[in-house]
Amino acid sequence: MSASLPQEAGLSLLKRLASDDAFRARFEKNPQAALEEVGVPQGVIAELKSACLAPRALADKGVFEALAGDVATAQYREAMSMFVPTIKGF
Repeated sequence: MSASLPQEAGLSLLKRLASDDAFRARFEKNPQAALEEVGVPQGVIAELKSACLAPRALADKGVFEALAGDVATAQYREAMSMFVPTIKGF
């Protein structure tokens, strides 16, 4: 089973990838060190799929900026809270 990033660390990662050229360069060369830099716990990093930790070229900063904006919305937080609406009377 593969781990997933804690929500705060994931949002921090998206924001840094959207705005920080030096961080983006570090992430492209060494994703594990960059994840540690944004506060992802070592145990989570160890459980990530190896493809997540492979060096690679990143998408344009605008892609990460849009994702960070989507994640920051109230609708996203509600959807991720796993609160499932129910219909009363059934």
